[in-house]
Amino acid sequence: MIAGPGRRRLRRRRGRRLWGRQLGRAANIAAALVASVVLLGVLGFGYGTIPALGPALDPGRGAWTSAAGGEPVRIQTLSLPGLQHAVTVSFTPQGVASVRAASDHDMFLALGYVHARFRLSELDSERRLGEGRLAQLGGPKDLASDEFELRLGLLRTANLEWAQMPKGSLTAQALTAYAQGVNDDIAQLRASGQWPATFSLHGVYPGPWTPVDSLVIQGELTQELDFTSTPLDYALLERSLGAARTMDWFPIIAKNAQTPYDPGPYAKLPLTPLTPGPASTGTTAGNPARSGPTAAEATAAAALLTQLSQLPAQGSGHLHEYPDSNAWAANGPAVAGGGALLAGDPHLPQTIPSVWYEVALSAPGFDSAGVSVPGLPGILIGHNARIAWSLTDTQNQATLFYAEKTRPGQYYWKGAWRPMQVVHYTIPVRGAATTGVRTAGGRRRPVHAGRGGRRADRDHRAELADDRVAVTGRGERAGRVPGRPER
Repeated sequence: MIAGPGRRRLRRRRGRRLWGRQLGRAANIAAALVASVVLLGVLGFGYGTIPALGPALDPGRGAWTSAAGGEPVRIQTLSLPGLQHAVTVSFTPQGVASVRAASDHDMFLALGYVHARFRLSELDSERRLGEGRLAQLGGPKDLASDEFELRLGLLRTANLEWAQMPKGSLTAQALTAYAQGVNDDIAQLRASGQWPATFSLHGVYPGPWTPVDSLVIQGELTQELDFTSTPLDYALLERSLGAARTMDWFPIIAKNAQTPYDPGPYAKLPLTPLTPGPASTGTTAGNPARSGPTAAEATAAAALLTQLSQLPAQGSGHLHEYPDSNAWAANGPAVAGGGALLAGDPHLPQTIPSVWYEVALSAPGFDSAGVSVPGLPGILIGHNARIAWSLTDTQNQATLFYAEKTRPGQYYWKGAWRPMQVVHYTIPVRGAATTGVRTAGGRRRPVHAGRGGRRADRDHRAELADDRVAVTGRGERAGRVPGRPER
């Protein structure tokens, strides 16, 4: 037994321990409440680039509804807004679609619907890539891509091409019908709420598809096959090594004999072998060692190369960084059975989902099968009852860079100063502030970098005051990229 002061001290120690336990329980409850509030806030409203997960977990209209895309495909008879007649879509056991329509219009409309039915996420992401709107979904990490594409001008070019295209032409009619088909699928998803998971998670849903979007996809595919930095690399090499040594060490045409084609015999005159020209040897008549780029030009080239290095890795669709393509044809005794054989290899990187969508298209006067590209009407590689066709990528230089003489707001061309064409864009960025981008250019070419490495979209006037700036244009093979700024 403890009596007197000892008992009082013991009661005080027990009281302090009890108070400590109660305080600890209260702290744990408070921490749990705070964590719950934070978690519920993130689930309900999202945080930064983290999407609001609450709506996505809604069992009635959330991400669970995307499981409908995993259902087995079966033959369907389509009756969609815009169709002139019913269209039949059937599938092989491997899921390859076959579209049978009563007119070209209905065939392309059904193809747009089928593409959207199975590749809507891909359609939307590819459109965002070309039109500079990836950051709206991916956040700041995609900002460099958006800025680059808006400067390059695929969207401006697509708008210009559509504005100049006769609306009664077969191409315009196919693009219009295809866009209607994509929008028919989007309208069905909007009514049912069964969006693919990527839209449910982000809470950002695709807007209507337009013919301009398809032309952007076309430009994007051209960019992926053709946009290279080779002239910029050579500018830096020539600055440090000189033109003659650069072409001697890094020749454009190899010095050994080249046989890129079958020499014949041919029924008509044989092909003329390629011979190195002044551009590939670094020499011209009366000038055996032409001068290389100036220091300002080399600095601008280095600045643009730095910008390109900040773009996403290979396979993102920005640059052509993988080997070029090959194709061949054979007939006669070289082919079993004596027919003809065509092989084409476009050398596109493997992606998930694939860049291709295999399909057969049939309408009166039209019967083809092969692979299409989601976003574009028609078959890019395939065959009909008579011929087969393919596409391949050659090693010619299709991206051209120029050094321009400029002063604030103007560039010099054909003996006169001319005003720069300036376009302003606004990029919504998930989890960050909206970013403004300004691009300037002349003769339909955007300014990419100025002397000192200043960028046309960040340093609004300084780069236009440089003696020379680097601008980029395209050759005939790649089309008119970029085009006139939007009005």
